[in-house]
Order: sequence, then structure tokens, then C-alpha cells
Amino acid sequence: MKRLLTVVPVLLIITSSLYSQIGGRTQVAVMNLDASGIDQAAIIALSDRLRSELLNTGRFDVMERDRMDEILKEQGFQQTGACTSTECVVEVGQMLGVERMIAGSVGKVGRIYTVSARMIDIETGRIMLSKTEDCECPIEKVLTTSIRNIALKLAGLAPGQVLAGEPLPMVVEGKGNFYLKSEPGGAAVYIDNKKIEGVTPLMVEGVQAGMHIIRMETDQHTGSETVFLEANEFKRLDLVLSRAKGAVTVISQPLEAELFVDNVTRGITPITVSDLDAGEHILRIVKEGYTDYMERVSIKGDEITRVQAELKQWSYLTIISSPSGAEVYLNNNLQGETPLQREKIEPGSYDVSVRLPGYVTWSHTAVFEQGRTVTFNANLVQPSTLQITSDPAGAEVYVDGERYGVTPATLKDMMPGTRKIRLTGEMYEDWLGAVELESGGRQTVHADLVLKKGTVIVQADGPNAMVFLDGRECGRAPQTILNVNYGRHTVQVKRALHQTWEKQFDLAEKGPVYLHAELVIAMTRLNITGEPKGAHIFLDGKPAGQLPLENVEVMPGSHSVRAMCAGYESSERIVGCSADQIQNLEIVLKAKTRSKALARSLLFPGLGQKYSGHSARAVLYPVLEIAAISGVFWANSQYNNTIEEYESIRLDYMNAVNDQDIKNTWKNMKDKYDGIEKWGKNRNIFIVTAIGLWMWNACDAFISGPEPKNAIQFGKMDIKPGVCYHHEKDEIAIGLTVNF
Repeated sequence: MKRLLTVVPVLLIITSSLYSQIGGRTQVAVMNLDASGIDQAAIIALSDRLRSELLNTGRFDVMERDRMDEILKEQGFQQTGACTSTECVVEVGQMLGVERMIAGSVGKVGRIYTVSARMIDIETGRIMLSKTEDCECPIEKVLTTSIRNIALKLAGLAPGQVLAGEPLPMVVEGKGNFYLKSEPGGAAVYIDNKKIEGVTPLMVEGVQAGMHIIRMETDQHTGSETVFLEANEFKRLDLVLSRAKGAVTVISQPLEAELFVDNVTRGITPITVSDLDAGEHILRIVKEGYTDYMERVSIKGDEITRVQAELKQWSYLTIISSPSGAEVYLNNNLQGETPLQREKIEPGSYDVSVRLPGYVTWSHTAVFEQGRTVTFNANLVQPSTLQITSDPAGAEVYVDGERYGVTPATLKDMMPGTRKIRLTGEMYEDWLGAVELESGGRQTVHADLVLKKGTVIVQADGPNAMVFLDGRECGRAPQTILNVNYGRHTVQVKRALHQTWEKQFDLAEKGPVYLHAELVIAMTRLNITGEPKGAHIFLDGKPAGQLPLENVEVMPGSHSVRAMCAGYESSERIVGCSADQIQNLEIVLKAKTRSKALARSLLFPGLGQKYSGHSARAVLYPVLEIAAISGVFWANSQYNNTIEEYESIRLDYMNAVNDQDIKNTWKNMKDKYDGIEKWGKNRNIFIVTAIGLWMWNACDAFISGPEPKNAIQFGKMDIKPGVCYHHEKDEIAIGLTVNF
């Protein structure tokens, strides 16, 4: 029995929830109003009037008082005193299985009656609405007016917005939200016939409270429901969509053709077929003497799709052959054997061919028109064989304009008759000929190809240059050489005191080939001397040897000479060499010094080390210096940002009123102040580091710089730069060493 009592309210809750979702109304129960100093009969009348007015709004399903009493009695509900607390009202609502409970009271102060009511959500126990209505009037007007106004307020309407007897508006004050789902998903959503962006599942926010028609559609499914959305409500709606239905109207030309939909006969055209599931369907229209009409159509829900079908009359093919029994093909599809009489053919253009083993295939292209018969008489012949050779071989073979490979070529299954032959090669003149082929015969054709000839024009810089083609003297430049066979050739141009100019080229066109010889003067010699001995010499970027160099053979013109030696600064010179002359060049390298290394590193870290040949340190110092300088900027940025934050918090501290805010802002302000000091120290550390690295880089460049090649002489004194290390002080001193 206890289990039954437990199941009953659960079933009531499920039933009422489903009912409210389907009808778009909220199921509520109304507690009798609590009142003091008012007759009990008046209280019951006021409570019943409130139930009636709530029902009249069209937005609530109100449980009758007798039904409430019956359920509470069955549940054994007992309550000492009035049930006015929210906990008690929620407990009653759970027993009744409603979504919401409405409880309230009626009081009187002086001549003013006050009616108050609140709406409580049973699932959460939250008070959703609380409304009050005052009336300086007799109790009768409270019954007729105040109670109605309270009902309107609970429905989301302002008193006076709706006159007695008028229909309630669809939109009320406030906004709510929808969460919409469908089965199947991915449905388009329409609210009051307005399409909402997106597909299900979908959340729609900020919808005007009131009654709405929700429609969901896919390509093949549809469903709709009318729901009431309360202000500040989050309503969930799940719709199971049904298969959408559509129709198709079919009109054929000619009329009175039989219509099949998905291979099921539906009647004679013209016809409209209804109750078709949304989606794709196959239409087939059949009429005697006409080709079948096929079309795939897409049916949409609640729409009529119109199909205009034009049927085509059959065409007919009649074909005979000599000899008979040959296979007939249309577009390479076998139709039968000859003789073929009035074969049905769909109108259109076809390649007609007749094939019989041992005979040449007969072919023809024909256009078949509606209702017409096309007749052919194919006279089949046995194939001929044509053998084609050429000297030289490898020429491309064309017979009647169609390519058949290269020579030597044996062409079988050739159609008897006169055939035009053309042989062509890249380096040869075209060969043209003709041959008469007999049915079943064999013919041989041989062609001697002739090389094409062209013209070569050779020019040269300066006079008296002799031109040679493939070793044969042709005269002085400029020279025009006629009747040169196509192919690869070599041209040489020679002139006294100049290098021989030579060019290989392929002659492959009749027009003149122009060649221009730029003659270069013969080689000259270069002598290079200087200091220090053994310095490496690079001529035009390539190693040439060590100082001194004699009789270096070079081309006339300008050349780059670069000298390099360890401990010396490199030197590069441009020297001009004239033909028939010996050019002398002296190079004296300057010794590298520590003072130059120091000056370079003072200008930028690492330059002195690079100057001295210390590649690793030349990279390390600039990297460390850039990192230190970046640290200065970064720490300074953090320092400035912390000051701004400190000023902002200090302003909050000055504006703070209560003790807690003063303590919190004071602590934050102190933390930011400490941060200012921290970032200031970090910035100074980076600055000192950057300066120190720069100075240490300069010292390192001087200390590790090149050894001085010469000391500075002052009379009898030799002065040299030097470095001293003091063990007691653990210091390095940079200075000058003076030897007397």
C-alpha cells in the first residue's frame, strides 16, 4: 500500500507534465487563501474565484478543489493549522502532482483590503512570482475585481490590460528562453512562422513571454506544437517529427500515358498523386509507340511538385549487308545481325558499324529522328595490307591523314581503294605519295627521304676573322652559308692574337640561323710581389698561391686580387691587364693591432674579437649584450606597469570606507609597492650587467687581440701595451710596458 501511495504522485506528476507540454499550459493547484477577520464562506468564495480567474487566462490548467481534497485524503495528508509556509505548500504540490502551487492571503487594514499571492515551483521550491493587489472597497469588489487582477498578474498581464470578456493577448510582459530538440535531429526551427538561425538541438534566448507556435522541419519530417512561455522561464521542448507528405502533378505530351511511381502504377496522365513521403521518387511514364520517360524527382513536405514530361516516338533502323550475317553495333552496343528490320531506336545521333570476321568494318554516323526509319546497305570488303618503308627509318606514317606509327610499318585491315600517304621527319622534307589497294591484296611503298636544308649567318667582332663550318673554311666574317643540312654542326671563328670562338648548334628550321662571335684577346701575364712573404693570394675569388707570384696567366681585362695572412689585415685590389703586356702588382699588408681590436669592441661588442679571429666570442658577446639590454627594457616595462597598478590600488585605498576594504587595499598597495622596488632593482641589475658586459668585451678584445708587431719608439725607450695580474689584489691591470 505504501508503494502504491508513492507511485500515485509520481504518475500524476508525469501525466500532468506531459499534459502541460502538449497543451502549452502550466498545471497548477491553488491553496485556499489564508485570511483573518474574514468570514470562512467568503474565504472559500475568494479562493474558488481565484481558481476560476486563473483558468480563464488560458495559461493554466487549474486542479479543482474537490479533486485536491480527494488526493490529499488518499495520501493521508494531515495539517494542523493553515498550510502557509513554502515547505508545506511544496509538500502539497508534490502530492497533487502539479508543476506549480499558488498560495496567498487576504488581509484588511482599516478600509483597505490587501490580496497577495505567490507562485511556487514544485521541483525547485523557488517562489517564481509574488503579486499584491490593494483595494479600498467592499469585500464584494475584492471578489469581482481584485481577485481577477491577481490572476492576470500571475499570468504575466497588467491589470486593466484586458477588459472583462475580451480574449487574452498572445504576448505578455517579460522574456524567456527555449531549449528545442527533435527526433530526428538537425531540424530547422520556426517560431510563430519565423525561421530561427540554426538547427536542433538549439537554444533560443530572449523570446517574448506568451503563447507561441513552434514548428520543426527537416527535408522529410515535420512537427509543431503550441506552448506558453512564461517570463524568466527556461522551457524545454522535445518533438518527435513525423514523415512529411507531398504531392506530384504529372502532365505528359502526348496525354493519356501510364504513370509509375517507384514501379507502382498510379494512373493515367494528367494526374496528381498525393500522400507521397517527402524525399526522392522515381517516375516512369509509358505509352505505346513512345520511348519510356524516366525522371528522379524530390518531393518536399506540404508542397506539390510539377513534372512536365515530353515523350519521344521510337525511331527505326533497317540494315542489310553483303555478305549477310554481320553483327550490327550502335555506339559499340550490339543490336543484332544483318538483315535487321525496323529495330526500335531511341531518337539521337549514333555511330553505326557492321562487323564480320575477315572483312573490313563498315561504319557510318547517322541521326535518328522521331518516327522515322533509317535504312543502310553495307557492302563489306576484305581488308588489304600496306607495307611502308623509308630510308632512313623512323619517319612518321600518315595514311589519309591518320597516323599509323613510324617506318617500317605494316598496316593490316586497310580499306581497299586509293590511299594518300605522307611520311614526315623532323630533319627531313615531307614525302607524299598515293597507292591503290585492292580487296584482299598487298602493296609495298618505299620512300627515300631528303634532308632539309637551311641557312647559317655568322658575324664576328672586328675584321679579318675566318669562319669554319664543321672544319671546312667558308671565308671571312660576316659570312652567309647556304644549303646547310639539318642536324648538329660546329662553327669556329679564328683571328690573330685572339682566342678561337667555337659554337655547336642544331639546325632545324629553314629560316636563317644567326650566330655572333665575340672574340676575346689572348691570355696575358701578371706578377704579384709585396709583404709579408707567404701571404695567400686569391685571384678573382680563387686561390692562386702565396707571395711572391710570377707569370700568372690571366685573361686581358680587370681582375680582383686579394691578399690574406694571419695577424694582418686583408687587402683587395683591382688590377687591369692589357693584352701583350706583363702587369706588375705590389701588395703590402698592414699588421693587426690590439688598439684596433679595442676600438672595434668599444663601437659594438664582438667586432674586436671578429677582427682578431675569435669567431666564437665574436658571436657570444653581442648575444649576451642584446640579452642584457632586452632585460633592461623588460624590467623597466614591469617597473612602469607596477607603478600604474600601485597608483590604481592607492586610489582604491583612499576611496575605501569599511575596514575590510581598507585592509585589503592596503595589503594590495603594499604588495605593489614592494613590486616597484623589486623591478627597480632588477632593472638596475640588467643595466649594470649590460655596461659590465660591454666593458669586459672591450677588455677581452684588447687582451686577446693580435700581438703587436712593433713597439712605439721614444728615443731609447720601447713602449708596448701590456696586461698585468696582481695576485694579492686579484685584479687585472691594463697599461703600457716601458723598456729603457
